[in-house]
Amino acid sequence: MKVMKYVGLSVLTLILLFGFIFTLSIVLNKNDKLKYEDMDAVDKKMFEQLSSLFADDMELSSKLIVARSNGFVFRGGTYCFNIDFYKKNFLFGWTQAIFATEILLPDELNLPSVYRISAFTPGTFEIFFNSRGTMKLGEDEVSFFDYNDNGINGGSFLNEIKPFFNKTI
Repeated sequence: MKVMKYVGLSVLTLILLFGFIFTLSIVLNKNDKLKYEDMDAVDKKMFEQLSSLFADDMELSSKLIVARSNGFVFRGGTYCFNIDFYKKNFLFGWTQAIFATEILLPDELNLPSVYRISAFTPGTFEIFFNSRGTMKLGEDEVSFFDYNDNGINGGSFLNEIKPFFNKTI
C-alpha cells in the first residue's frame, strides 16, 4: 500500500514538474527578447549573417527555415523564417498563438518574417534533437540547423550552412 502511494506521488510530481517547465518555456518564449535590440550578441550576429545569405539567394525567401541555438528549452533561441509564406500548414491558428512569437527585426536586415518558436511546438521535436537536416511538417519541408557562439564568432557559421542549403533547399 505504501509503495502504491509512493509511486502515485512520484508520478504526480513528474507531471507537475513537466507542466511547470512547459508553462515556463511558453511564458519566456512570449515575453523575453522580442526585439532585436534586446537580443544577445550571438543571436544578433546570426541574424546579420543570415541576412547576407538571404540577399545572395532569393529562393530562400520561399523556404521554411528554422535556426536553433544550442540553448534548448529556456534559452529561447529557435527562430523560424518565412512562416507567413507557410501559414496554410505551419503554426497557424491556436498553435501559433501559443507556441510562436513574432520577433521585431530592423528593416535593414531584409529578412522575411521571423518567429521564435517554443521547444514544445507540436510536430517540431525532431528539430530540437538534431543539429541540421530537413523534415516534413504537414505538406511542407522544413530545413533546420543549429548555431552557437563558436560558429558565429569564429566565422564558420555561413561556411557550414551554405552547402547544407545547396543540397536541401
